[in-house]
Amino acid sequence: MPQMLLPVFPPGTTRINDFIGFKVETGKVYYFHGILPVFKHDEEDLNSFRFITSQLVVSGNVKQVEIANAFGITYISVKRNVALLRKEGPNAFFKKKKGRSAHVLTEKVLKQIQRLLDKGISVSAISEKLNIKAPTIRKGIQKGKLKRKKKAETNKAEDLQKTTTKSQRNTEDNKTGMGIACTRETDRYLASIGKLDEASPSFEPAMDVQSAGVLFCLPALLENGLLAKSDDCFALPSGYYGLETIIMILAFAALLRIQSIEQIRYWDTGEMGKLVGLDRIPEVKTLRQKIRIISDKGDPAKWSRDLAIMWMEKNPDLKGTLYVDGHVRPYYGNQTKLPRRYVSRQRLCLRGVTDYWINDALGQPFFVVPKTVNSGMLSVLREEIIPRLLEDVPNQPDKGILELEENRYLNRFGVIFDREGYSPVFMKEMWGRRISCYTYKKNVTDKWDKDEFVETDITFPNGEIQSMKIAERGTYYAKEKLWVREIRKLTDSEHQTVIVTTDYMNDAGIIAGLMFSRWSQENFFKYMMKHYGIDKLIDYNTDKMDDTEKLVNPAYRELDARVRSSNAKLSRKKAEYGDLLLTDEIKEKKS
Repeated sequence: MPQMLLPVFPPGTTRINDFIGFKVETGKVYYFHGILPVFKHDEEDLNSFRFITSQLVVSGNVKQVEIANAFGITYISVKRNVALLRKEGPNAFFKKKKGRSAHVLTEKVLKQIQRLLDKGISVSAISEKLNIKAPTIRKGIQKGKLKRKKKAETNKAEDLQKTTTKSQRNTEDNKTGMGIACTRETDRYLASIGKLDEASPSFEPAMDVQSAGVLFCLPALLENGLLAKSDDCFALPSGYYGLETIIMILAFAALLRIQSIEQIRYWDTGEMGKLVGLDRIPEVKTLRQKIRIISDKGDPAKWSRDLAIMWMEKNPDLKGTLYVDGHVRPYYGNQTKLPRRYVSRQRLCLRGVTDYWINDALGQPFFVVPKTVNSGMLSVLREEIIPRLLEDVPNQPDKGILELEENRYLNRFGVIFDREGYSPVFMKEMWGRRISCYTYKKNVTDKWDKDEFVETDITFPNGEIQSMKIAERGTYYAKEKLWVREIRKLTDSEHQTVIVTTDYMNDAGIIAGLMFSRWSQENFFKYMMKHYGIDKLIDYNTDKMDDTEKLVNPAYRELDARVRSSNAKLSRKKAEYGDLLLTDEIKEKKS
């Protein structure tokens, strides 16, 4: 008989299972089969890590969930890596991304780049804006096809002498003849006669500029694509303030917690102008006109969608599970009577608009669907959110391969929502599209035995680990002919929180971590309400209702409410008096 390998590992080894383990030492990661080393790679070599762990799964030595638990990564990322290895082989993890060749510097592109260089924009910023590699632009400069804007050669002493203080700038701003802080008079005159497309940003040495700290956020704004897609979706006519300037003003205003356009009038326009490289920002009236042109003649929906797709592609591990929740923006005006919604934070039914936010596993927003009139979360999910996710979510398992046919339990992605969306019919409908649903169960009356609950370490998407008492059963909905997984958490007060899901692959602990991390979206709402005013209306204009929108007759709604109220009162009375039936004759009582 063959001798079995004893599960003996070198000291300091972390076990993946009884036979496979790994150890990190001197910047290297070593993988062991018992005491025998089988693989190694550099600690920072992510591609080799993905390949080796996938190879261990494909060879049958470990399970996908064991890799996820051992290394503290998401199960979905392990699953994607294994699928990639099976489809394309080892080369898929090490092939270089195809870049754009040198022929991208066409005559038209060279003119675009030169125009931006003349404005003093850096090569890296141009690379981000035009989606051209920075080395390609630098090669064009070296070969003489492009020319950088020459900088004045001054020493530090001269720069210091030119540096202005806030008091000096205020004095100069009040001396101008074209208005407060209008110091670039030539550019403003050229713009007024149509000889200037837009004023180029120009930064000068300055001290104690108000709120200049927001400039530290500029790299993050550009990295998140603030200007990357703007030219494809918006345009402004020639004028002093260009499209990029308007977008940067709005972005900086948001970072400064200016929650409405109207509040900008109370800020120092000259000082805010220094933040965007101009003499001053526009008046609120002008800013509103520019925004109206951008929104009416541009395509804000396409811009939002392009950015959402870009964010999903940059964070593939976070788009596998998406949080969906509604947030009510109350309306207290009298221009129209919007439908009433229950606002849980105020415990009142108020008129308003419901925004349905879609966030990733960490609570970061992807996009929002505003609905003035709707019949609830399920209808919005069916009609707008799910169709868009099916189109936009990248790297779905059915695109180009037959993973869904090979694995009957594999999903495209998962959506997590609260009890408002609980519906076995909807869950079956979504699983027909291979979309997993996670939600809380309604109307739970039974209690599971305490002995079923096991103390489990739950890892949340943000890396936090918490111990919970978890139990799991399978539940069959006979009417819908659907099996779901029912997972319960036992609290210290012996309350049982019930989760139902059509995710048939992930471990119960992973599902619990994803479900209870839904509060990250609630924290997002709280933060955005306090600091960014997402409850405030952008303007006070009214729009016409779409003729195809289905509405409930208000008179029917009122009568239906009365009937429901009467039935509820009748039910309570029947319960109170026990449905007494008097069958015998009632005899008069003698006194």
